[in-house]
Amino acid sequence: DVTYPVNVHIEAEFDTEIVEAAYEYALLRREGFELAGTAGLHLLRFSVVLSGEGTNPRGGGTAHLRSEAGADGPLPVLGVRALWKIGGDWYLDAHAQFLALSIDEYDGHVSDYKVSVLWQPLRHAGVGVAYNDFRTRLDAAANRFEGQLRFEYAGPLAFVTFAF
Repeated sequence: DVTYPVNVHIEAEFDTEIVEAAYEYALLRREGFELAGTAGLHLLRFSVVLSGEGTNPRGGGTAHLRSEAGADGPLPVLGVRALWKIGGDWYLDAHAQFLALSIDEYDGHVSDYKVSVLWQPLRHAGVGVAYNDFRTRLDAAANRFEGQLRFEYAGPLAFVTFAF
């Protein structure tokens, strides 16, 4: 219920948190190579804040206005992961995860692709660097709302990993 006039300066804040939990089952094991099937959840939480000068649709002139919206929820995924030992305690790791669903008036998908180099000096712990491409889209055609939410990021990352 907030209207921001054309040509007004608006500030936007975006906050995103993603936590991934996955289960892997080794489908193929060879010396220096493993191929696994994966099932997991990406727990996604995001919020958006818009602020600026605007008009109230119920009247009252121009005022400093602030609008907030947010959502969170689990995004299930299925995928495949390959791990190559490239020498010593060094590994090359690649995974692809994807899921698409259509339920009633909602249609969406999530995809997560990552390639990483891992140094694992301990049996159950390591550190690494990676390139990650994550995309999610949700289309809604409900009675009171029709629209699309797209969230994408891609880029380098550093991480710590624990395996059991």
